[in-house]
Amino acid sequence: MRLRRYREAQRQNRELPFLGWLVVVARRVAIDYLRGHEAYIDRRHVKDASSPGAWRPVGPLPADSRLSGGRPPVTARGTVRQMLEFARDELPDD
Repeated sequence: MRLRRYREAQRQNRELPFLGWLVVVARRVAIDYLRGHEAYIDRRHVKDASSPGAWRPVGPLPADSRLSGGRPPVTARGTVRQMLEFARDELPDD
């Protein structure tokens, strides 16, 4: 499809070099690919943005031993107990 566009553009301008056209197309495809990446934040439509885009830092979470505080105990019984207490205190009897 893109090659067809080159042929159409070449009909209008016989001096259009194929290699120059190919470089432009390759750059645009690369930019579109990067903008589609989930870690890329597109800021082209943000008023007063300092740049047209930014990369969201993506990395692994630290190990549990490196996190501050302990992990709260989450169990099925604890969840059921909380739900029953809520039902008893907050819901009407009927």
